Amino acid sequence: MILHLITQAAVLDPTTWTLHLPFDGPDRSAPGIKAWQTHLRVSLSRILDSGLPPAALSIENLDYPFAWVEDIVADLGLSVCLDWAT
Repeated sequence: MILHLITQAAVLDPTTWTLHLPFDGPDRSAPGIKAWQTHLRVSLSRILDSGLPPAALSIENLDYPFAWVEDIVADLGLSVCLDWAT
């Protein structure tokens, strides 16, 4: 679905494709977080396998510590989109 949306919106020539990586699971235990991270890494790698440059994919922080996705972002060479609350 993500790749389809990227293809359809490519005509807009965005500087990045920003993704939210929601943590909707009720299990905030270490094993629950690890399973979520594993799923994210696989999903994001599949998107990058399409040929999208890693820096063109930015990850926006949400309602969990950025540290939960920091290694994935760094390992895959992704960009970051930070929101600042005022």
